[in-house]
Amino acid sequence: MSEVTNPNCAIVVHYYEADDRFSYFCSACSRGWQVQPDGSIHPPSTSRVIQFSVKGFPSAIVFGGFQVASDPSAFPPKTTPWSALPTGLKVASPSSYPTGNQTTSGPLVFDLEHQATEFFYRLAVVGIQGGVLHWDEPKIYDNGTQ
Repeated sequence: MSEVTNPNCAIVVHYYEADDRFSYFCSACSRGWQVQPDGSIHPPSTSRVIQFSVKGFPSAIVFGGFQVASDPSAFPPKTTPWSALPTGLKVASPSSYPTGNQTTSGPLVFDLEHQATEFFYRLAVVGIQGGVLHWDEPKIYDNGTQ
């Protein structure tokens, strides 16, 4: 796994602790990418490297989990925060993808060049002071063919 310095799309995930709310902001993207405020991602091409960074308000947070499923009813249990990734979804960073109850400050960088047409993903974050996972609702990744 190598470090990717220029993702096709860089997304900042904001977590508002007081409201237990997530929002997504596209901080840099190649032409044609669409990132909805709810986190749905629509790339325009087969070249797909996505970077997630995280910010929390009012205090710092870290990534506590990332899960992928073929549809929203097929997610693994939340007790498995870092589930196995499907074929074609490669981790470019961190070099050691978290497992179990590990956390990472990120960024999380995924190479989706060989991924199927669409999938659903959800993220979890943890406050620096606590071990509680805060899960967002599932989001869709659509490679532009849907």
